Amino acid sequence: MMRSERLLAEAAGGAGATSLTFVEVAMFIFIAVFLGLLIWVIFARRGAFNRVKQIPLEEDRVVTPRQNADAPANEDGPREKGNDR
Repeated sequence: MMRSERLLAEAAGGAGATSLTFVEVAMFIFIAVFLGLLIWVIFARRGAFNRVKQIPLEEDRVVTPRQNADAPANEDGPREKGNDR
């Protein structure tokens, strides 16, 4: 056994016991997040999912920009060629 492994075993309080590694901690975090999402999906309201699943089937709507009522109207009209102001 290497010196570092022996020191870890002594710090953990047993000859064969080792502390959790980063991989194990990451695995526990992943499992907790996965279970949380799974519970959220199971108990989520069905109406939210039904509304979202219909989005690809909806027809595209043409969106026209609103004119700002406070903006001054274009008094000059369209510019002509050669009219440099």
